[in-house]
Amino acid sequence: MKLGQAFILGFLVGFALCYFAVRPETSGPAVILSDQLWVQAYFSPDDDVENVIAYWIGRANASIEIAMYTFTSSRLAQSLIDAAKRGVDVKVILEKNNVNQYSKYVILKSNGVGVQLDGNPSLMHNKFCIIDREIVITGSYNWTKSAREENDENVVLIGCSELADLYHEEFQEMWSGQYGG
Repeated sequence: MKLGQAFILGFLVGFALCYFAVRPETSGPAVILSDQLWVQAYFSPDDDVENVIAYWIGRANASIEIAMYTFTSSRLAQSLIDAAKRGVDVKVILEKNNVNQYSKYVILKSNGVGVQLDGNPSLMHNKFCIIDREIVITGSYNWTKSAREENDENVVLIGCSELADLYHEEFQEMWSGQYGG
């Protein structure tokens, strides 16, 4: 069974069994499928998704890799700047068509965060963040005020180093300018 199939099966079984618990290092309820796999889901605007993301950025020790379609959140930009100042290797890829006066591209770049614009001739529509190659934060949620306060959005946190490695590989390809492979 492939990792993706195993993840989906485990996720569905976890929900079917209603096996909920709280991990001490997390900020909300989690579905714990094994010692190496846990999942949390959040929904905006009801859940404070921005706070959850800032929490995990604040816990990063080694690396943060982000591919984000739209990024206008001052709070999350500051969290990334603070992480970079702590010595965390922070890299961000942004959709070039969404860089405007509201985008955090310039402030991140001018404060020591590794930032680049995607080189994909089509849209880079990803919305994911990898923390320490152990946790993946993904979903429909752009890092914007609209996502935080108005839109119906979702964010899923997945604690699984194998899955984080797959996202890391995709991120590395984008960072090096490879697309569609």
